[in-house]
Amino acid sequence: MIQPRRRRLHATDWFAPFSDAARNGDDPTLPEPKEDGNDNGDGASNTNAFTGMDLGSGGLGIIPELGCAIGAGKDGIVYILRLGAFGKRQNEDFAPAKIASNYAKAKYIGWFTFFPGFDVSPTPTDMTRLNKLFDGKTHHQHSTPVVYKSPVHGWMVFCWGENASLRAWKVNANLTLTFLASSDETASPNTGGVGGMPGGMISLSANGSTPGSAVLWASVPYGNANSEITNGRLLAYVFNKFLPPTPANGRIYLANYSGGVDVYGP
Repeated sequence: MIQPRRRRLHATDWFAPFSDAARNGDDPTLPEPKEDGNDNGDGASNTNAFTGMDLGSGGLGIIPELGCAIGAGKDGIVYILRLGAFGKRQNEDFAPAKIASNYAKAKYIGWFTFFPGFDVSPTPTDMTRLNKLFDGKTHHQHSTPVVYKSPVHGWMVFCWGENASLRAWKVNANLTLTFLASSDETASPNTGGVGGMPGGMISLSANGSTPGSAVLWASVPYGNANSEITNGRLLAYVFNKFLPPTPANGRIYLANYSGGVDVYGP
């Protein structure tokens, strides 16, 4: 009998843009901890209005040709990293004096699922500036951004965050992003308060690089699919949380809550 070889997984590279303590204003290395919830006139405060900070809500899109990984999390900020050179940050990298050099380990950091305005930086020295619900809504990125090599624009990346619209970007050779367009439709328009989950679940089909053949498919909820079974739009009438439509053989397949699969096509 041949015994299977046992291998242990270990981290070979890593990057983190912030520490939870710094985002909450509890980090003693910060020049002005925000325990009192007062912004003291500088726009930063430990209001705890937005505590869903984790990056794990969205997967990584990989472009081997450009040697990069593209991903975003619950704050709707995109991070582009060079494969094999994530930076291996350490705890001391989050101190205010070193945070800029920590950010610099990424090739690009910017607003992705939404845009709060030119006066709001996605890379502040004081991380409590991001501990807010911009526009009063959540902007989580769920699922993996879709990447596609367009015959017109070259490499592109698409995202559809919560309570926001579909957004298209061009991935430049220097691994920065250029905004191209957004849709008129928004996810979860029939919700109040902080909005609904999980944004648009998207996938893309194309006949190789044939111009005009690419189609980006989306399943988008009307309500909050995190707490209710809600009607959807575009390619699905019933929305399944976190389940993207699957294109294959010229058709689109989407599971429904009746235990079946809806099929769209000729």
